[in-house]
Amino acid sequence: MNTKRRKVNLLLLILMLTTVVVSKSYGQTTNLTSLREYLERNEELLMEAEALVRTTNSTKARTTLQAARQLQEAAKKNFVADQMVQAAKLARLAREAILKSIQLAKREAKMEAQAQKAIEYAGRRNEQARTLFDESGQRDNALVRKLIDESINQLLRARTNMRQHMFEVAFQSANASVDLSDRAIRLLKRDTIGPELVRREIARTDQLLDRIDERVDSITDRELIRYLDEAHRLQDRARSDAAAGRYIMAFEETKRARNIARRTMGQIGGASEANQEAVAKTLDLTDTLIERAYEIARDQENANAIRRLDEAFRLQKNAHDAFRNGQVKQAQRLTQRAREIARNTMRETKKDIDGESVRQTLERTDQILARLGDALAGAEDDVARELFDRASGRQTAAWKAFNSGNLKKALANTKVARNLAKTALQQLDND
Repeated sequence: MNTKRRKVNLLLLILMLTTVVVSKSYGQTTNLTSLREYLERNEELLMEAEALVRTTNSTKARTTLQAARQLQEAAKKNFVADQMVQAAKLARLAREAILKSIQLAKREAKMEAQAQKAIEYAGRRNEQARTLFDESGQRDNALVRKLIDESINQLLRARTNMRQHMFEVAFQSANASVDLSDRAIRLLKRDTIGPELVRREIARTDQLLDRIDERVDSITDRELIRYLDEAHRLQDRARSDAAAGRYIMAFEETKRARNIARRTMGQIGGASEANQEAVAKTLDLTDTLIERAYEIARDQENANAIRRLDEAFRLQKNAHDAFRNGQVKQAQRLTQRAREIARNTMRETKKDIDGESVRQTLERTDQILARLGDALAGAEDDVARELFDRASGRQTAAWKAFNSGNLKKALANTKVARNLAKTALQQLDND
């Protein structure tokens, strides 16, 4: 309480020492009616400010409002004592403090809402990273583990900052948590990059580079020419690495080449070229969304959802074809339709998670484990047996979570168990 009072007193002192230009309506011969109306308006603004500040958790706004109240009271006392010039100065200071408290309350309320949303998203993203980590079979990946752990630490800091009403710092910590989770997810997913995906990505980069090469004679900026040479060099390396089976390296190289080419196109082209690149980015985002939606639908073995996503995939393929043929508006229209289908399907599949569907998923994993157990009966494969033990442990945890009502945890564990079991079956087949 003493600290709070000192803050208020300090703020009052600063405001009192501030040079105030008294409005001409007061002057040396202050107009009593104008000053009375000014004080009355201050009272109205104080009521508005108090109502607004009560709805926020802004300590700054509360402190400033308290100083405004004291200045307003001092102004009224001077008015009653016929000290009009001093009353006018204090009234003006009070008005400034009132308006400042309103501004702070609005800004802090907005930042609080943004920080809360960022924290919620960071929590979901971290959970995705941890689930993917569990499912990947890469538990010995120290870098991914470190990224996920640091992401959790940043998330905890953000939540602590929220409780302390440090909303801007909370927002920054939440965003840092998301960045760390994203890096972990990218590292975990890159092992899924195969020849077909790399072939498609290289072809898309080639299309963009061809468009730029058609206009290369008009490029006079040596810096842009250097960028373009770098893009071609990366693209050549991507082809070479893809041919050698180094798909991850090829994927990263062709993506870097395309990003450089896009920046180059944006500088040499006009509004039309900028629009084309915007549509190209939209196509990329829709591709990602459809892939995520497919993952969810396949995990749930939701045939209806998969059929709808097949339609989204067809529209997206047509969008890419239209874009390659220069039909930019048609490509944008088709990819937007595809994205809408994918989004709606994701929402519906997430809602479809109920007790019965989770039970059926667990029972299907039990069947795979039983098949694996039979296959191991006459086999001597320590690797497959270890995978079977790990899968059984996960499945036991899945049933425990299911019986406790934690459906999400049950699904995550049974998915890990199923992937481990399938890996063990593949190991036995290879042997």
